[in-house]
Amino acid sequence: MIAIIATAIACFIVGGVLSYILFRYVLKSKYDNVLKEAETEAEVIKKNKLLEVKEKFLNKKADLEKEVALRNQKIQQAENKLKQREMVLSQRQEEIQRKKMEAEAVKENLEAPGQVGGRNRGQGAAGTHAHPAGGGSVETLKFMDDGKGHARSSLKKKALNRAGKNGPGPEAHAGDAARPGME
Repeated sequence: MIAIIATAIACFIVGGVLSYILFRYVLKSKYDNVLKEAETEAEVIKKNKLLEVKEKFLNKKADLEKEVALRNQKIQQAENKLKQREMVLSQRQEEIQRKKMEAEAVKENLEAPGQVGGRNRGQGAAGTHAHPAGGGSVETLKFMDDGKGHARSSLKKKALNRAGKNGPGPEAHAGDAARPGME
């Protein structure tokens, strides 16, 4: 019976060693295979995530570039509007400067001694023609006013001459004829 027990113990020991070796190498190879598969799967997942991140980054970059291009376009439009306004303002400024120079020339013509009173009715200074829009220079307006005065005095003379047939003679109004335009 001791032999049977010794044999049983020896079988248990040999079985334990064999099972230890078997489990160690077999399970280790299975363990290594599982680890390799997990690592491969992790690498694939990692690459997929990197691709997703890169794709998101490229999409974000494209969106930002579109936004920047849109802003640049708006800035360009604003610059163009400002340039147009600047051109309009410079044109207006040139026009105002030109009108100012014309006004100064007219003023100098008016202030020049001997030019206003020394002109005959038919004569006018250069640049004193009536403006097509209805305005005119001061000299043209004075000439027109002078013409009105002469017309009034001639009408007054005619009226006095007609009235002279019924009233006092033309000698009473000789002073009026000597002062044309004075009323």
